[in-house]
Formats: sequence, structure tokens, C-alpha cells
Amino acid sequence: ENSSTFLPESLSWTPLRITARTWGALRRLVLHDAALESEELIPCRAAPEEFDALRTGADKVARTAANPHLRRWAAEIAARAGAMQTDARATRARFKRLGRDLDNARALAAAMQAATNNALADQPVACYTMPPATQERVMPCDLPRGGRLTSQIRVFAAQGQHADTSIVIVPFRAVKAFRIEVSDLRCGPHVLPAGAVDIALVKRWYRSGGAWMTYHSDKRQRVLVPGLLLHDDRIVRVDEFRQTNELLMHFEEGDTYVDVSGYETDQRYFDHANDPFWDASTLQPLALPEAGRNQQFLLAFNVPETAAPGLYRGTARLVTDGQDAGALDLALRVMPFSLPAAKTYYDPDRTYFSHINTCPGDNEAQFRDALAMLKTYSLNHASGVATAPWKIAIAREMGYPLDELVGAPAPDARDWLAPFGVHPSLITSGHKPQLDRLFLRALRRQTGFFDREIGSNTVFYTCFSSEDDYYPQLVERFSAAADLYHAHSRGKRFSHSMNDGVIFSAVDTTDMDSTTRIDKRWAELWHAAGGRQINYCVPFPGPENPAIYRRDIGLRNYKAHYDGQMLHGFRCNHWNEFCEWPEDNAYRNFSMAYPQRNALIPTLALVGARAA
Repeated sequence: ENSSTFLPESLSWTPLRITARTWGALRRLVLHDAALESEELIPCRAAPEEFDALRTGADKVARTAANPHLRRWAAEIAARAGAMQTDARATRARFKRLGRDLDNARALAAAMQAATNNALADQPVACYTMPPATQERVMPCDLPRGGRLTSQIRVFAAQGQHADTSIVIVPFRAVKAFRIEVSDLRCGPHVLPAGAVDIALVKRWYRSGGAWMTYHSDKRQRVLVPGLLLHDDRIVRVDEFRQTNELLMHFEEGDTYVDVSGYETDQRYFDHANDPFWDASTLQPLALPEAGRNQQFLLAFNVPETAAPGLYRGTARLVTDGQDAGALDLALRVMPFSLPAAKTYYDPDRTYFSHINTCPGDNEAQFRDALAMLKTYSLNHASGVATAPWKIAIAREMGYPLDELVGAPAPDARDWLAPFGVHPSLITSGHKPQLDRLFLRALRRQTGFFDREIGSNTVFYTCFSSEDDYYPQLVERFSAAADLYHAHSRGKRFSHSMNDGVIFSAVDTTDMDSTTRIDKRWAELWHAAGGRQINYCVPFPGPENPAIYRRDIGLRNYKAHYDGQMLHGFRCNHWNEFCEWPEDNAYRNFSMAYPQRNALIPTLALVGARAA
């Protein structure tokens, strides 16, 4: 037994020898090559009455359930109970799983009987619908607590909006190939093609301790959580017995899976341009490997800005192993308006900044894909979109906002001292004229770049970090650099005040501040001084739970009179969250999206950010 779930990298066995010091009997010896929890090893000691209760309950569902496929599954549960009672190798975990399956079968039978909308009553699968940015972590063999059994999907959206909904499919038998086929959506003469509905499966995979709820990491633990939004289930293989994640690499020598969940300290970074790993562009058939084991899907309705308002109807046909398994009725109501750009709660004329670090641009293909994802998930103020003329041209072509740049590549306060290459304590007031000239030259060069490539109306915010140990020089260089910004450019000071004392040093020169808290009083203090306030690291990227992002960077920020959020990471550079263990104060991957070749794979966290 190993209840810590720490898995050794490899195991080697020597021949088993029974020595003279061995007493007693040795029976049913089993060697496991992965850590198992206690209940997977302890023999089942259930009383005969307990097995009788399971058989009786399963037989009742098998007799009374309206759905014939559900009746067959219940009969199989009853048969399992009978076989397990005489199986000397049965474990406590197997017995508990049997009871879980019976509870699910009962709940499904009752829900189907109570459903008023047919709810796929005679099909081999059941379907639940649920909010996409929910707090609930949908696990493989649990029925969604916040879901509703249905065969109808109802969505509304404004023109130009991306609207999400989620479904959970529960099979009553093992399915080798399950697929969903969406029809065109029609409203009188108006048509939204089937391609306007993107369906992705929600992949559950192993993350470090703290998963779902925090960005702090306990790398000794492995937690199964929903996270990745994939079109091809095969590209990430998850072994729930060994608690590992593997990526499908398409090498020239042939396809092979590569483990990305080991504890090696030399785990290499993902090569975004060359590593042969990629997802499909549309949902591919996938296996539903056992009865009762569910699969969650995300349906994203991408409504064009030119879509005519009205009620669009269509179907999502379910297919199991080539056979029709019923259809979901789709109804999308398009509202007769477009949503405005996000504005603040306290002043509807002020921009609400949806900032994230950093739009990756290792090459044009990556940059285009990242920019498209930023637009899709309403992150309209990413840094890194205006660092080169070719990026600005692509951003303008794709309609990405360029009028307010947050985290712009312009000289910041740290550059005011950088040319001298010495410790700040050695700089005296006599050096200020030379420092000002050097800083101003760099500032004018960058302002001229924006004038030429974007236009003379672009406002740029550059972060003046306050994470500095030498406070007197910190104050001096902030003030000097900010004065030059205001006097000679459209640049704005964007301070990162993890050192709260900065507010008392140069409040009159601060245009925007980021803070590590959400506090309405703090926001109103900056507003009173003519500045603006955004939130940094509440939360950091890392938790998979979309409700955290919807609540914190959405409702909490907005109602506290904040001017936006600063998410600390867009794309990580590696898949492995377990390497370099153990480590003090470890963080989880600061990532809202994961890399594939020249593109990104979105996550449930991004769904929460879009909702925010």
C-alpha cells in the first residue's frame, strides 16, 4: 500500500524466494506496478445481506426502468453482485463501485421517469445539460449534481457573441465510437452553418495537488480534474491506474505516446514550432469505455456579427458505433443587438481591461492562432500584440483592438537607471540630466514606432514594477520616468504595487495600478487621485475551475469598481506539472492554454474568463 500516491519512476523485480525465515502460508500473490490505495487491496468483507440488497435493488431497476438499455445495465449490475459474492479476490473498492453504479442507475431511472421532454427515453445514452462555467467538477462516474436530464439545448446570444453550454453524456453500455453530428441551424430563410457550433470534449487529466481550486502546487499528489478542451480524445492518453498523462507524438518513425507526468528534474520545454503534437480541428469519434462512465462536452455557438435576429433551430445527432442514438434539439435565439465593449461598473465610458500576459508569437502561425483565441475568449488587452510590425499588421487584419496597449514594449522606470549598469545607491542627483536624456531618447523611439505602425491615437501603458528592495531609488526613478512619459508621449504609467508604499510616493503620476487584492476602498482611493485600478493574481492562472475566473475577474472585480484584470499567463511552455519534486512554495502551471504545434489548446479556465 502507498497512500501518498507518489509513484516511482520504474520498478525492477528480483526473483521471489521463500526463505527459511518464512512462516505461514502465501496465497494469491499479486504484484502491482503502481501505487494503490488501501481499498484496492483490502478484501471485501461485505455480509451476505449487503450483496442481497445490491441484487434486489438492481433487479428492481431492471424490471421497472422505462429505458431498455438502462434495464440491461441494471441486470448486469445484479449479475456482478452475484459473482462478486463468491469471488475471493473481490476488494472493498470493487464493492463500493458496484454500489455507486446501482445508485447511478436508480437516479437515472427516476430522472427519466420524471422528465417531460422525452430525454432520449429509449436510447443507449442519457444526456444532461449544465452551465459551462460551473463550480462542479464533473468526475467520470458521478452524475452531474447541477445538471438536468434533457434532449433539448437552449442557448441565447447577441450578434457577434460566442455562447457556451455544456452537456454530459452517460452511456448504458460500452461504446467503441461515439460521435455528435450537428445540423445547420435555420430561422426562416436565415442559416447558421453547422460549422458555427464547435464541439469539444472536456478532457480529465492528472494535475498536481491543489488542482481545480488554487495555483499553489503540492507535487506529491495527483488529482484528476476536467481541464483541456480537445477535439481528438486520443491525443492525450490518461492512465487512471498509474495516474499518468501521455501525449500522442506523430514522429516520422511512427506515432508514439510520450509521458509528460514524470518526476524528472530535466523535463524539457515543449518546442512549439517542431514537436509533432496537434489536435484535430473538429470533434473526432471517441470511446465511451464502460456503462455509467460519463463524458462531458462543451458546445460553443459562434454567432456572426451579421446574423439576423431570431430563433434558429437544428439538431445534434448522437451516434454510437454507427447506430443512431437519438438527437438533441438545438434552439439558439439570436438577439437583435451586439454587445458593447466591456466597460467599468462605476463609469460606463471607461474601458474594462481584459489583460493577459503574453500573446505568443514565435512565428506567424502561432501568433494568428493565439490572437484568434484571445478574441474568441474576450481577452482584448493582451501584451505582446504590438512588438513588431508584422504582428501589428496581423492584429489589424484580424480586428484585434490596438487603441489601448497594456504592458506595451516601451521603456519603463527600471530603464531609467539601466544604462549605467551600477547599483542604484551609486546614482546621485547629479546624474539625472544624463539619465533623462537616455530615457527620453528610448521613449521617443518607441512612440514614433507606434505612430508609424498603429496611429497617433494609440495609448500605451507600461508596467513600472515596484518589486524592488531599494525604496529611495525606487521612488525617484518612478517619479522621473513618469514625468517624462506624461510630458513627451501618450504613454501611461502602469505600476505593479506589491509594495503598497508606492501610493504615497508618486500618486499624482500614476495612471493605472495593479494590486494583489480586490478591495473597493483601494480602487476608490486610486480613482480619487485620477488613476485606475486593475487586479493582479486574484487569481493567478493555474486552477482549472472556470467559476473562479467568472467570479473573481468578473463579478468581484466589476462590482468593486475595478478597471479590469491582469492574468499572469496565457501559454505555458511545458506540459509536465510534476517535475522538480519536491520544491518549496511551488506554483502550478501559470497557463490558460496549452501548446500544440504552432497553436494552442484551450481550457475550461478560458471559458470562465469569457464568462467574466
